[in-house]
Amino acid sequence: MRWNGRSWAAAPTPAITLPAPGAAAVLNDIAVVGPGNVWAVGGVSWEGADDEGDDVTYSRTLVMHWNGRSWTTSIGAGNAQPYTEVEPDGKGGVWIVQSNWNSTLWHVTGSTWRSAPVPRKAGTDAVLFSIARRPGTTTVWGAGFTVPQGDPDDPSADGTFWRTR
Repeated sequence: MRWNGRSWAAAPTPAITLPAPGAAAVLNDIAVVGPGNVWAVGGVSWEGADDEGDDVTYSRTLVMHWNGRSWTTSIGAGNAQPYTEVEPDGKGGVWIVQSNWNSTLWHVTGSTWRSAPVPRKAGTDAVLFSIARRPGTTTVWGAGFTVPQGDPDDPSADGTFWRTR
């Protein structure tokens, strides 16, 4: 949907060529950097069978970019967790979160993607649920929690904040 200052109007997404029959695309987040710089992120998943005939769920990343005239769409080539969040970096690029569990942060500037694992103490797993940029700055905050490694239900989970600079 798009707000024109008075009302909402449907803004259709472009057709996506899916990698397999039965595959479904999901958009998880959108970020507007400027009128010619909009990002939407998510994932594509489907059920299938591996080489041995076992049932498998396949998952790939999905990123869409609006340049002011048209959308470009990219579906990741390998099995990977979806993108869950996207946030402007305050300098014309974006931060993208891949997966909630032991997330990877991607910093995208122009056509360059740089990865940065979410920092965590040795022996712990980290869950990153949300990121937000402090207005007027390039500082991005993340919120989630850490738990002892391999135990997502451990009651000793600690609420955690992360910050980029």
